[in-house]
Amino acid sequence: MANQIVASILDCDFRRLAAEVEAVDGQVDRYQVDVMDGHFVPNLSFGFPILAAMRKLTAKPIEADLMISNPDRFAAKYAETGADYVIVHVEASEHPRRIFEAIRKAGGKPGISLSPGTPAEAIREFLPEVDMALVMTVRPGFGGQSFMTGQLQLVKAIRAWSDELGLGLHVEVDGGIKPDTARLAADAGADLLVTGSYIFGSDDYRKAIATLRSHIA
Repeated sequence: MANQIVASILDCDFRRLAAEVEAVDGQVDRYQVDVMDGHFVPNLSFGFPILAAMRKLTAKPIEADLMISNPDRFAAKYAETGADYVIVHVEASEHPRRIFEAIRKAGGKPGISLSPGTPAEAIREFLPEVDMALVMTVRPGFGGQSFMTGQLQLVKAIRAWSDELGLGLHVEVDGGIKPDTARLAADAGADLLVTGSYIFGSDDYRKAIATLRSHIA
């Protein structure tokens, strides 16, 4: 499974969102929209209008990462609004299977995520029912944090389970991704690498992405 770069728009310049997307659209493989409610995580971010705008700006796949409480209330609407993948966090989901079904009915593909401190076993039973599993390599809520290498053991476990069951899951990491940590994540079994501040905080987006890609080739 080829490694892919996922651009998180959390750290882009929202005064010029269209230009930011245009600048990276030919170099990245997909996008992530971080949805935060100020309750499940200590930050507020995007809702449906930003996702709708993103859908008009790119034909690349878009992930909506729902870092929110009660994701069952909103997951299907994110798929309806244009998210190709809708990711729910196991810590916030009382009835994950119902959410997965609602996402699929709305035309999206479900994903499951877990944060630092949650064991990989918490999502094992759900893996046959999703298209991707996301391991947070920072504490969710803010961009620019340092990569937590201990989370790589979870990546390895989830990749092994996927292979054992023949699921062909995408395994994603999000948080602190730059060239050296991207290589570590890819070696552990991740094929989707989310990065925001590394790209949008650089002086040369194209060069930054090329450098990152060279480390995961």
